[in-house]
Amino acid sequence: MGLTPPSPGSTGTADRLRGLTDHPIPMAEVAALFTFAVGALWMRARGLGRFALGLLVVAGAVTAALTQSRLPSMAMVASVLAYLTYRRGGWLLMVPTLTLTVGGVLFLEAMGGFAAVLPPDLLSLIARSGNSHEILSLSGRLDIWPYAIDRIAESPLIGHGAASGMLLFKGFMRWKITHAHNMYLQVLLYLGLVGFVVLMGLLLSQLRMFLLAPSPVRDILVLYVCLKGLTEQSILSNMPTGTVAVWAVTIGMAAMAWRRATVRPAGRPAGTAPASPASTTPSHGYAGR
Repeated sequence: MGLTPPSPGSTGTADRLRGLTDHPIPMAEVAALFTFAVGALWMRARGLGRFALGLLVVAGAVTAALTQSRLPSMAMVASVLAYLTYRRGGWLLMVPTLTLTVGGVLFLEAMGGFAAVLPPDLLSLIARSGNSHEILSLSGRLDIWPYAIDRIAESPLIGHGAASGMLLFKGFMRWKITHAHNMYLQVLLYLGLVGFVVLMGLLLSQLRMFLLAPSPVRDILVLYVCLKGLTEQSILSNMPTGTVAVWAVTIGMAAMAWRRATVRPAGRPAGTAPASPASTTPSHGYAGR
């Protein structure tokens, strides 16, 4: 249990909680998953158990805050909101909202960048390092991604091999990193287009089950994996993490849901709907007169 030593351009100052991990981000990911899991139990608990679980939710949120890693918590909150929006019939608004958001970001960047729009003093308050460039570069990710794309271009079809980032990123001179800080770039870097197609097939099949047979815990975790993958390696870390284990569970849950949806009960002809359960409501027809 401890704090992170200084690492210019990566962890910033030394007051970020990293716990038993070697970096604050894995600690933040564990805290986000823990808070979500306990929060799901809290929704069903009653009495003293609900109070105890509430304390654990607060403890998980405080732990995530102490890591000063914003993105895992933001990805979890966005996943919950996306699921609730879809279940409440607001999914038709998600596409135009995302389109307007992305369009607005690109427009601001084309007009001179966020530095020309947002006050530097405000950005400095948000940044861990006190430097507005940290926010404008997504904590250095906008410097890392072009380097990763150049390495992908060297072997686009089959990639460089699993965990090759520990070697490939030695040429990145800004600071020490071992991965692309993006799951989708990471799979292209490690496994090329072949691996990218396989991974996207798995994720899209899980998202298909979300649309056909929604299940809150399973689907929110799948959305979390996909959204967190925009800024972190997510399930494609150099070493297995808790996120990998959680994703494996969601694959199993999706497979069970698919089996229930496709396997026909014995004795029911193909193409027929299951019989409706017998009603327990008293009859008010002629027989009851």
